Amino acid sequence: NVMEGWGRVACAMLIFLLACVEISGGSLPTNSLPARPCDNAPAAWRWCDSAAPLDTRVDALIESLTLEEKAGLLTNAAKAVARLHIPSYDWWNEAVHGFARVSDPDDASKATHVNATSFPVSVGVASSFNRTLWKQIGEVVGMEARAAANTRLYNVSAQTFWTPNINIARDSRWGRNQETAGEDPHTTSEYVTALVAGLQGEDDRYLQISACAKHFAVHSWNTPSTYTANVTQQDLADTYLPAFEAAARANISGFMCSYNGVNGQAMCASDLLKRVRADFGFDGYITSDCGAVGNAAYTAAGIISNTAQVMRSLEAGLDTDCSSGGGVFNQSILVPLIQSGNVSIQLVDTALARLFKVQFRLGVFDPVAIQPAWARLDPATATNTPAARAAVLAAAEQGFVLLKNGGARGKTYALPLDRGRVHSIALVGPNVHNVVTHDCGTRTEPSYLGCEGCYCSNAIDPVSPIDGFSNVGLEVMVAQGCSIAGNESGGIAEAVAAAQVADATVLIVGLDVTQECEGVDRTTIRMPGIQTELIRAVAAESNGPVVVLVMSGSAVDTTAIEANPNVDAVVWVGYPGERGGEALANAVFGLSGDQFGKLSFSMYKAAYYEAGLSPLDFGMRPNPATHNPGRTYRFYSGPEMLHPFGSGLKISAWDAELIRPSESAVVVNVASPVDPHDGDVVVLTVEAVVENQGPLEGSEVVMLFARPPGGGAGGVQIHSLVGFERVSAAVGEAARVQFQLCAKHFRVAGTDGGWSVRPGAWTLTLEPDARMTLTDAASYSLTVTVSH
Repeated sequence: NVMEGWGRVACAMLIFLLACVEISGGSLPTNSLPARPCDNAPAAWRWCDSAAPLDTRVDALIESLTLEEKAGLLTNAAKAVARLHIPSYDWWNEAVHGFARVSDPDDASKATHVNATSFPVSVGVASSFNRTLWKQIGEVVGMEARAAANTRLYNVSAQTFWTPNINIARDSRWGRNQETAGEDPHTTSEYVTALVAGLQGEDDRYLQISACAKHFAVHSWNTPSTYTANVTQQDLADTYLPAFEAAARANISGFMCSYNGVNGQAMCASDLLKRVRADFGFDGYITSDCGAVGNAAYTAAGIISNTAQVMRSLEAGLDTDCSSGGGVFNQSILVPLIQSGNVSIQLVDTALARLFKVQFRLGVFDPVAIQPAWARLDPATATNTPAARAAVLAAAEQGFVLLKNGGARGKTYALPLDRGRVHSIALVGPNVHNVVTHDCGTRTEPSYLGCEGCYCSNAIDPVSPIDGFSNVGLEVMVAQGCSIAGNESGGIAEAVAAAQVADATVLIVGLDVTQECEGVDRTTIRMPGIQTELIRAVAAESNGPVVVLVMSGSAVDTTAIEANPNVDAVVWVGYPGERGGEALANAVFGLSGDQFGKLSFSMYKAAYYEAGLSPLDFGMRPNPATHNPGRTYRFYSGPEMLHPFGSGLKISAWDAELIRPSESAVVVNVASPVDPHDGDVVVLTVEAVVENQGPLEGSEVVMLFARPPGGGAGGVQIHSLVGFERVSAAVGEAARVQFQLCAKHFRVAGTDGGWSVRPGAWTLTLEPDARMTLTDAASYSLTVTVSH
């Protein structure tokens, strides 16, 4: 009976609503916290006057430093200035999908993976298309990270975290797609805006923690990471730069320049980096990625000497070099370069000013008593709170994407499984087991196999898939069947035997961090090893329905799995975090209602990458000369995709209708045809109604796409996402969604990188697949004209 378990649904929804109200932890007494540099400071220390303007304080502090002291502050492992009570400080800490890793400011070789809430990987969180949830996740991460810094937990005082990764998931083979918000610039821009508000807090004076937009720019390949990308101005404008501009306008306080070069220039010494401040209005610090300054991209650009490497980097806007005290920004190299006049002390002081501004905003110097409540958070009560764990569960469930449901065994739909009839389950596949350790690229990380992904914390109370299904009250028979990538088939017989007697079979397959992570790219998107053979054998002999859960941080070709007549349902589940096992069981049995999301990236068939498309081809538009049929849903012109961006099935029937506005034409007023800042004035309001026709209550993602005149030809995008909302509804209820469209939603980028509103017949649609025939209910056409 699909209605069974509604008590659990109500409970889950109540927890989530409570989580949305407040995320907080207990406070510590001010006198129990470590001293700050300006506690009881001498009157002569003018930088400690908290009533003075920030720039005045920063200038006074820089004036007080010696040359040697200044030169010790321009790497991530900034040295202490003992005479001014300034402690050592390491700018490098990680929090991609949870407070995860901290550096020891006194020993650059040490890093600690912390005990904290571990969320699903970002590409899964993005698939929820839930701005409220994104901000809430930021609040949890920021709170836990700040609480640890308050008490010097893990010997860490730093509050700067190099998150989020807002690169575009351009190529499915890249190992770090899991860290991103997917392939769409609009989604990624909305994601970073919401997340940063949660991470940094919204105080006018102080930051909870400092977030950092990485990796600027055109970074989406590991091997080698020091490539030089050749990119058109058009692709820069509408694909690679929008999310970074959004981050700057969201007042993010940090940027990271990447290892790679772009168009012949090393990124951390490039003209493109200068645009971050000049064009985007960024007002924060810029760090290099670790080891980027002086790497092969510098050599390829002809920047060879220490003097040139330092000067060109500082002139481009770099403020600190992640080299853990080594590299060309270290004290022993900088001091003689400055003394000789080869490096400008004015450039050094400018870099220091940007760094100190962020530290002052973090409250590093000021007495705790005058700072917001987050400066007194207690990690013992602020870490992994009930609200945080509810957010983890919601993020996992809302980020799962249903790819197939039904068609096997004569059933119209397969999920949710009927808990009244399913009493035993065969849990099969290489991603069913418990905590293990994997080599994640260049460093060894504890990884909750198939659940946490890269850059993970030590989950405090993780729920494995085995635990999750056992906790539902099922008899669980476990058979791994095969490894992720091996060819040993000896375990398949055991898996088949379990499936033959169980009431239902759930296969948990896909990838793990040995297949994709930092430093680990793929050469194919086919399912590795003999997992497809395992699925085929088990499904053919299963006693009951067969559900395949695919864990991965990017696309896997599931064509054969979905076409298998013995497979009832297929779900992409990302790496679902510390409560992943619970979320999986809830999704399979519908215990939290219908919460499935939409793909934040496109799923292709393996042939797409096997026809000669190089991972180092950074062109987004089709180019037959490089075997590039176009990248992402906005430009892909090849054979039919497996699942385009924005697609995903639902258990319930959700009927969506676009309400046709009275206007059939829109006049867009712009100061000039190519002004990039004309785009924020609302020119049209569009509404949609979505009704939940059952059988389960839940939530749905409503997406609005715009198809320009001449789309898909001459470098114009086929269509693009211009708005989205996630709405909840009980069975029989309808929700109304409003989209406010601005001039920028009717623009296209030219070959010179300039923007212009495109006049002509535009189509607005709720349909994510550009190849689908549009219905009147889901689409609306209007004529756009431009007035200057």
